[in-house]
Amino acid sequence: MRKKLILIALDAADIDLIKLWSSEGFLPNFERILRNSAVIKLEGNPVYRNESSWVSSLTGCTPEQTGYWTPIKYNPGTYKVKSIGAYSFDPFLPIHALVPDLKVNVFDLPHCGQVFQSIKGNQILGWGAHSPMCNPISYPPDIIGKIKKEFGLHPALKIQNRGSWWDNLKLRNLYYSLIKGVKKRGEIIRMLLNKHHADLNIFTFGELHIAGHHFWHLNNKTHPAFASNNPPLPDFLKDIYQAVDDELGKLTDVLTGSEDLILFSPEGGDVNWCDLNSMVFLPEFLFRWNFPGEKLIPGDESDTTQTPVIPETKHWVKSVWNDSFNNLPPAWVLGIFKNIFRNLANIDTINFPFYILRRLGDLQWQPSLWYKPWWTKMKAFALPSYGDGYIRINLKGREPDGIVLPEEKNTVIKSLTEMLMGLTDPDTGESLVEDIIIRNNVSIHREQPDADLIVNWKRKANDKADGKDLGRIGPLPFWKSGSHKP
Repeated sequence: MRKKLILIALDAADIDLIKLWSSEGFLPNFERILRNSAVIKLEGNPVYRNESSWVSSLTGCTPEQTGYWTPIKYNPGTYKVKSIGAYSFDPFLPIHALVPDLKVNVFDLPHCGQVFQSIKGNQILGWGAHSPMCNPISYPPDIIGKIKKEFGLHPALKIQNRGSWWDNLKLRNLYYSLIKGVKKRGEIIRMLLNKHHADLNIFTFGELHIAGHHFWHLNNKTHPAFASNNPPLPDFLKDIYQAVDDELGKLTDVLTGSEDLILFSPEGGDVNWCDLNSMVFLPEFLFRWNFPGEKLIPGDESDTTQTPVIPETKHWVKSVWNDSFNNLPPAWVLGIFKNIFRNLANIDTINFPFYILRRLGDLQWQPSLWYKPWWTKMKAFALPSYGDGYIRINLKGREPDGIVLPEEKNTVIKSLTEMLMGLTDPDTGESLVEDIIIRNNVSIHREQPDADLIVNWKRKANDKADGKDLGRIGPLPFWKSGSHKP
């Protein structure tokens, strides 16, 4: 008899935390599984790590093969940026679509975004995953309705991205929703195994990913925001891991021995080293580097405190968007209207990039795109990012308004990398940059990333940055307290 294969994706689970808490007795089922299993480290992509790891895991292919580096695509012919969503899986199919002779159960895979009608069995996506890249869908089409009727949708489906580390009410609401979601997920997985027998079963616990983003500072004593919630909050992160551990115990209890079980995660958890560095500090650094003496985001060099900034507006984007930005309408605003925009921007109840919202749509929360009106006049600019820092050279002959001649490119890159390596955390004096990867191939072929330079930051949380001869940027509020590591 053919053995069933059960793959459990522990999305963004951190193996170091699992090993620690298992050894301390908090995760007895993880401890038992670790003790009786082969444990293997996965080697992730060295670049575009946060954006490409899931597609590489599903297809077994690198971004150079798939051409899929990130869900955000830059158009070199127009300077426009758009969200492209999930990988098309053309020509590389996900693992569950490579076994047409077998029956499958697929539940809530992230970054998949589509179902395949050629597959036997059940595919349910978008129930409660982080970054599902689709609305709730299934094949056969009726099974998602049956799951909704019996179990409902995930309690945290609509609030998983709204948690703000400083907002106790939001965090508590998210926490209780995730705890309920873990239990519902376990029930659905056991139902699929009991009632829908399949050769290949792929299930995901996405709550670990969401919890890592929003609760990391509640556990990590080295995080600048640790113990900053008022009143103090318990360790929600450990609670979510324990809830998943409970469900793994219930799952393994019903296994008969005719199954092989694999637990995996394409990435781990860590402090949030990327949101401020890649999304705010890098575009502001490049703006100052291109226009000496100018700045759009201020810096307070007199600030010597190491306590994290708490946004007064309770909204991260509104907090980062400041009066300096509001008083500089982009070039497309006609001169006679500039004062109108400035006056509106200074009204406390508005004080928000209302015109940017219309221009950028669902990517308005990416601060790097707020600099887009100046890109044509810059030698290099920052592309939007979910992880590492991405820099595009405004190369003449490639970009419509390119200003860097091909023979000048290496000189520009050398100057830029020297300045970047001088970026420091003013609280410690340490460099913020681990290394800079230069992509020598600057063609626009599908297999190449949009960035010419990729900045790998050191994995530490910092809320301000000092640039040599460019001054201080920040302090600014952290957005999410946790991110990822390979």
